[in-house]
Amino acid sequence: MKVPRVESKLRVFCFKIQFRTQVSKFKRSLNTVNSACNEAKKLASQYQKEADKCNSGMETCEEVREKAEEALSAQMKLTAL
Repeated sequence: MKVPRVESKLRVFCFKIQFRTQVSKFKRSLNTVNSACNEAKKLASQYQKEADKCNSGMETCEEVREKAEEALSAQMKLTAL
């Protein structure tokens, strides 16, 4: 008994098996990339929060410095009199 188009059917069957394997590998790789991206987002968010803290701290430091300079100049005026 001869099966019609045996070669082409076997090639299709082989392709389906290989394709499923490749899709499975791709999904695992994609999950790894997604996890890495999520971790990078978390780190970037933490970095941004720390940068915001530093920036607000710098404004506070700047205000303190200005007040100290004003107090120093006022003190120098008093001692000059």
